[in-house]
Amino acid sequence: MMETPNHEEPRKRPPSIGFRQTFRNENLADRATEIRKRFLPRHRHISQEKAEIYGEEVERLAEELDRPVTAEDWVEAAKDPESPLHGSLTADIEQAAHLYHLVEARKLLRSIEVEITYVLEEEEDEVIRVPAFHRVTVADEDGPEKGDTGYVPAERALDDRALWTQITTRALRELQSWRKLYGHLLDVEAKNWLDDVEDSLRGGADPSGGDQGGE
Repeated sequence: MMETPNHEEPRKRPPSIGFRQTFRNENLADRATEIRKRFLPRHRHISQEKAEIYGEEVERLAEELDRPVTAEDWVEAAKDPESPLHGSLTADIEQAAHLYHLVEARKLLRSIEVEITYVLEEEEDEVIRVPAFHRVTVADEDGPEKGDTGYVPAERALDDRALWTQITTRALRELQSWRKLYGHLLDVEAKNWLDDVEDSLRGGADPSGGDQGGE
């Protein structure tokens, strides 16, 4: 008796890792009675209402243009009084220019590194590179949040426990936000390494390995 060929069904592809799995989960979609979607503000300078309005319009623009929406597209759309994006940008040209100059200046301050070279006699020189300036708030008599906010040289931040704590606290928040977005892509070894980094930041550790006690 001739055996019937064994025609196996093609193996189903497992759900892909990452954005598709977390944002557009087909397993959840099959079980859901309703799928809701809304736009939310990522930063405090935009309200929930504006996030919804702008998000829907940018999504519409992307479909209409059939390409990624650029900042130039936003600016052009905002010129149209009928556009939902109208009024989203600073109307006063002089004020807008000043605000843009502030953005440029902050970008430049964040664009500079400082390189420290430790010249060793019997070993290869050690070279360390770090951002040259760090954004901090210097406290005054009215409290830590009432002082001047600006950028200080890295060496000053390392010498001031309060300033260094601000930097490590911000770094911890940024790392935690990054992990929320991309943590599902990491293997166990990478997750363990990031756990160690988080522990170090929680302790306000001195990256040079020195003791940061005292002001």
